[in-house]
Amino acid sequence: MGSKSEPPTLPSNANAPQRPKRARLSLVLAAVLLTAFIRFSFVLAPLINHSFRRSCGFASVSTANVCPQPAPLSPSTNAAVWSNLTALHRTPAFHARAVAQLSAAVQIPTETFDSMGPVGEDPRWASRGPFVDHLTSAFPRVHANLALQKVNTYGLIYTWQGSDATLKPLLLMGHYDVVPVAPLSADEWTFPAYSGHFDGENIWGRGSSDDKSGVIGILTSVESLLEAGFAPTRTVILSFGFDEEAGGYHVRSSPFPILRLYFLSFCVSRFALASLFALFPFFSARFLRSSGDATHDTRCQGDLRCLPAPLSSSTRRRHGMGSLARDPFRRWSSTSRTTYSTGGKDLVFCPAVTTLARIRFPPSCPCWIPDGDGDASQLSLFLPPLIMTLDADRFGPDSFAMIVDEGAGFTSTFGAIVASPGIAEKGGVNLVVEVQTPGEGLWRGGEAGHGAVPVPPAHTSIGILAALIVHMEANAPVPKLETDTPAFNMAACFAVHAPDVPHKLKRAILRAPKSEKARKRAEDMLLTDPMIRALVGTTQAVDIVSGGVKSNALPEQAMALVNHRIATQSSVNATLTRDANLLLPLAERFNLSVTAFGEALTPSAAAYGTLELSAPQPLEPAPITPSGSGAKPYELLAGTIREVFRVARTGVEDIVVAPGLMTGNTDTRYNWELSKHIFRYGHGNMITGGLGGIHTVNEHIKADAFVEMITFFTTLILNADEAEL
Repeated sequence: MGSKSEPPTLPSNANAPQRPKRARLSLVLAAVLLTAFIRFSFVLAPLINHSFRRSCGFASVSTANVCPQPAPLSPSTNAAVWSNLTALHRTPAFHARAVAQLSAAVQIPTETFDSMGPVGEDPRWASRGPFVDHLTSAFPRVHANLALQKVNTYGLIYTWQGSDATLKPLLLMGHYDVVPVAPLSADEWTFPAYSGHFDGENIWGRGSSDDKSGVIGILTSVESLLEAGFAPTRTVILSFGFDEEAGGYHVRSSPFPILRLYFLSFCVSRFALASLFALFPFFSARFLRSSGDATHDTRCQGDLRCLPAPLSSSTRRRHGMGSLARDPFRRWSSTSRTTYSTGGKDLVFCPAVTTLARIRFPPSCPCWIPDGDGDASQLSLFLPPLIMTLDADRFGPDSFAMIVDEGAGFTSTFGAIVASPGIAEKGGVNLVVEVQTPGEGLWRGGEAGHGAVPVPPAHTSIGILAALIVHMEANAPVPKLETDTPAFNMAACFAVHAPDVPHKLKRAILRAPKSEKARKRAEDMLLTDPMIRALVGTTQAVDIVSGGVKSNALPEQAMALVNHRIATQSSVNATLTRDANLLLPLAERFNLSVTAFGEALTPSAAAYGTLELSAPQPLEPAPITPSGSGAKPYELLAGTIREVFRVARTGVEDIVVAPGLMTGNTDTRYNWELSKHIFRYGHGNMITGGLGGIHTVNEHIKADAFVEMITFFTTLILNADEAEL
């Protein structure tokens, strides 16, 4: 047999090849690196990723402090009064009463036109008389318990004196004048414009929404509170203008320069300088008579230069609200000296006495009254009501806790119901662009005259003006979304509280304050909406153009008026400077000399024509009312809005209060110094057509919406009475 083979042997550690020492070290190092990578993935990578995302604008943002919503606020001390009145407001009897009050007010036309003469001379002002008389009979308790002061005949100030004089008053404002009804559109109304017709749901007529509903709503609230036996702790002042639709400007001179003359004359007479006292009727009468002319300021300088310098400063002419808003003592003292003390003789005498010793009449100034040069009898229209306001503590700077005037209401947007009280107003200025060129061209067939044929120049004044207009419209101001503005804050409020805001837009808005890329994305998305563009930036609109008088006569001048609504972050000066810089190169191309706002911008060398820019009565953007956390007046208003919305309906989702922005201007423009807390809000229901036809045909308001406005004013008065403001 053959020999047996050996079985195979398995490898063992004993005979395994030995790894080099370097290989073992490599394995250890790999294990260490793997462990470090795992730790990096779970610990360091998120931090680096967060830093990267933050630098790119992708970091998550806390919304806890973005547009916080105050809790609904109802009165506590006056809870019983409030509960009874809100229950009363839901009754059919009160509903019918409210409808009747507003309907009767609408039936009294109080139209305001742009070119109205002085009160007492222009008969169109007389329409206010029946309306004021109607208020007296319609609200007997108001007129029995509140002090009424009339300013310039038809301006109304009601004072409901509170028991605690140390508390700053609440000021509620409105206006009872309306825009005219165009005769050509009268037959387009569903019901006659001044019928005040109630169809069971809506009250129809001019002023039903703007703003007789506000005036009647406030007065009805006060009347009901008086009926309930309420007596305020905090003084409440009601201020109703009669010319808001024309801007609140009076075609008669402001009474304040006349009051300064009055005070000076009074002081002079007290110091036995009787001969100078006679100057008062002369100067004041001349001032009044010259006020009908737009150039009255320069016409009066010849008279006013005879007085000390502080008295020669002119004051913008105003209608009722301009007069209502200005305290003559404050105006007087501010032009005479920098400080004053309240009360006592210092109130009248000291500001004027400091200038008496320096009076020096120039030789050319006639210090006597020419025969037959008028009298000062018209002062009776101004002095009695205005002298009543000579209490600096009452109408001095920051003397009101808060001011509420007409404004926005609430509506549905992006899936949320949002109320937007205006905390700011855009500014405004009308740029007047006037081109003058020679009215003669080349002539054929003899000299200019009958039978001659004119050869027009390449560009008439109208043609040049057209080029300027086209240039302005091609280079309109570019809006920019800035994160420290009311417009952005309103957008941020929507982003937080409105569920239907697109996710990309919401993310961009919330990250915009810390990321320029996110801000630009939000800007690009938001500014595609024309309405938002108008809110965010300075706008311009060519509203008036005129020029030429005859088809066969070359126009010697042409004029355009360009209206700007100035962004809250801009200014009148920035807007007009931009306009002048924009038009100057084009004017030089047409060989025009340029004068902008009284300053010559081009050499005085001979030119083909002239371009003159002017801007009468500019208005800066309004100061921005505080609305953040800790702004007590805003929190009170927001809490009141939310509570009134809650009690007025059942089964409806909550309301969001977002600080808003007014593109138009209200009479609050005259009250900026009186309070840091000014709101434009009327609690109008704009969700289901509660308001409609403002400044156009078929103006109306739903009766239920009007009653809710009354509940709002009632709750606001009671809440403000208890609050620490």
